[in-house]
Amino acid sequence: MSEWTPFGRAGEATKEVPLARPLGRVEEEGPYGHDEETPLGQGFVPGDLARIEVGFFRHEMNLKEVVAVFGHEDDAEHAITLCGEPQETEPPSGGTKFSGVSLRATVPAEAAPGVYRFRRLEAETYGGQRVPFDSDTQERWGRWRFLVREEPDTPPTI
Repeated sequence: MSEWTPFGRAGEATKEVPLARPLGRVEEEGPYGHDEETPLGQGFVPGDLARIEVGFFRHEMNLKEVVAVFGHEDDAEHAITLCGEPQETEPPSGGTKFSGVSLRATVPAEAAPGVYRFRRLEAETYGGQRVPFDSDTQERWGRWRFLVREEPDTPPTI
């Protein structure tokens, strides 16, 4: 997987869109802090589909679901959970399974505008256990974030 989180909107091909990239020095402070540039892309509004494609991961147990939780960076009460059912991508080998998963969530109406940062990635087994992904994966995903904007108030036109 790359350093940037791939997100897509319903009906569009998923492409990698980073929220922002760190810069060495910024002359003006923007809404995203002293050391980041203006976000690339427009972010999401309530009703948009946020999606992360995880093309390949290894596991031994049978998995029912994979869950990624992103929490609002300024308001612990708000989080967006992306989930998906893993699909095996190759036949098992020596007890190890190889799967991919499309994690998805519709941005809820009550989502507070702001930056949502990665909090945790875990799998649910068919036996009902919640198992976190390994620490290296959690650390890599720790850089990922996305923006939720206020719903636009521009009237529709015909």
